[in-house]
This record gives sequence, structure tokens and C-alpha cells, in this order.
Amino acid sequence: MSTRIKISTDHLEQVYRQLSDEGYTLDEISSEIDSEFRNFLYKQHSMDRETFQKLEELHGTEIDHNKIEYIDGKGRKDQINIEKNLKSAELTGLILGDGYLQERSGSQGTSSYRLVITVHQNENRLQKNAKNLLYSLTDRQPSIHDLKESKAT
Repeated sequence: MSTRIKISTDHLEQVYRQLSDEGYTLDEISSEIDSEFRNFLYKQHSMDRETFQKLEELHGTEIDHNKIEYIDGKGRKDQINIEKNLKSAELTGLILGDGYLQERSGSQGTSSYRLVITVHQNENRLQKNAKNLLYSLTDRQPSIHDLKESKAT
């Protein structure tokens, strides 16, 4: 079993934007990290630890990531188990009212899912409550994106 590094698409896009602002092209990034950066950015491939360290060094700061175990070439992601209680009921209501699950299909028949909850920018209390609720149930820090950073129209 070997450990691989998985970086979310959002974080990889931020890394790519910063590096492209510094003048790097996709090919130059690939050359610097000795691996095809396109596969990580567009196909959601995981990377080995050495490639990740080179990318972090090129980026200049720590990159948020997850470690996944590979068994026979297949990634085994952590599964989140949420027990039934008042907090999970509140999260379910929030998802039904303001959220949806987004599926991203991979090139090799794999899928990844992302929970999206949309609240108005003036609803700071609801936004903070949703963030705290998700963290308390999943032990993972959710990311928040302003509409101006969104690709939505």
C-alpha cells in the first residue's frame, strides 16, 4: 500500500492561477514537477509524495491536501459516516433548502461528489452556522467561495 496525495480541484485551480500569474505555463509547471500537471488539474488524478513536494516548493506555500491509500492501483478515499441526530437533521434541512450534490465524473469511470450550499452574502450567521455544522459532523473544513469568485453567471 502506498500513500498518494489528492488536492481538491479548487485548490489546484488556485495554485495554477498563482503560478500562471508568475508566468508559468502548464508545460513549464509539468517540467518543474516532473509530472503532467494537466492530469491533476483536469482529470483529478492523485500524485505521489515527491511530485507534491515539488509542486509545493514551486508554489512557495503549503497546499491543502488529503492523503489517500492506494491498494492495487485503486484509491481508497475516506468515507464520511454521519450518525442520525439533531445536527444531521439540521444539515439535511439546509441541503434540501439551499444545497445540492454535484457529481464530477472522472475519465476512468470514477465519480467524485461535492456538496454545494448557496446562501446570500448578507446571511453571515447562516453561512457561519453551516460551516460550523459541516465541520462538526465531518471533521473537515468546508471552503467558502464568494459569487464573484464563482464561474456561475
